[in-house]
Amino acid sequence: MIDDEILEIEGGDWVWSPGFYAGQVRAELLGPGHRVRATYLLDVSPHPGKLGRDTFQAMLDQIWDFDPSLVLGTEPAALPVGHEAAILDPWLEYARLRAYGDKFLRALSAISRQPLRELRAERAHLPLPQVRRADRQTALAALGSAQLLTVLGFGSGGATPTGVLPHFDVPVARETLDGAGNRCIAAIAHAVSRRAVRLKDRLQSITEKESESTTRTALAVRWPRRREFLDQLAARLHHFQRISPLVDVTRREISAAGLNAVSADPAYSSAYGSGWRILRRGVKGPPQAERMWMSPTWEIYERWCFV
Repeated sequence: MIDDEILEIEGGDWVWSPGFYAGQVRAELLGPGHRVRATYLLDVSPHPGKLGRDTFQAMLDQIWDFDPSLVLGTEPAALPVGHEAAILDPWLEYARLRAYGDKFLRALSAISRQPLRELRAERAHLPLPQVRRADRQTALAALGSAQLLTVLGFGSGGATPTGVLPHFDVPVARETLDGAGNRCIAAIAHAVSRRAVRLKDRLQSITEKESESTTRTALAVRWPRRREFLDQLAARLHHFQRISPLVDVTRREISAAGLNAVSADPAYSSAYGSGWRILRRGVKGPPQAERMWMSPTWEIYERWCFV
């Protein structure tokens, strides 16, 4: 498979030739059930009769400094990008979902197995045999109740009816999943889920409106696998949002307390880091491990002339 396009087999071999583009192309070897067994990066050079590699790279650098959106496209060739500044591009959003989505899901799975719990101070009305702690409010409430004073031996009057135990207002500590760390992860999981659902409709529309071209690589042949990825990602995110601990939070929010809790736990830290990388929009700055698709070489040349 070349950039999500399944290759035909001829005589026991996979046959592929690049189109009008240059850069690194991702190739995947699929096993049973279309599971990826190995991934390769194939280097496609500029046509030797038209542009040398150094000249082509110099063109890319000049356009990139002027406006990165003029370099980005949908051809199988890709180049490493940074994460600074901001750019609105649906295929960039998809590329980051693809790059970090699986890691995000693995982190959510680890969180669901061992979620963070917090002890929350509350008050309860308990009978005397169940009282473990008392405070000033407990004492003041007891002093204001003749029945409680009778139970404690300080009051006067009739005995308490058989089987009826008066309740004391006492402090208790309850364990809860509705903590700052889980609220933080719930917020970022909700944002990633919304992006996956929205992108499917938007990219579907872009693919359907694509016109046939002999100088561009068709999106239609690559879209089925990408749509399948988005469907599976959205379904799994929906699953995690309906089970503990994400279903137990009363609100989704990113707070200072939540970030402190997240940073102290490896699974939570991994989930937040992956989610943040999915949601960021920048491409400038030092190149990272992320890669983004480019425009065809003829379009790069035209845009270099414009710049």
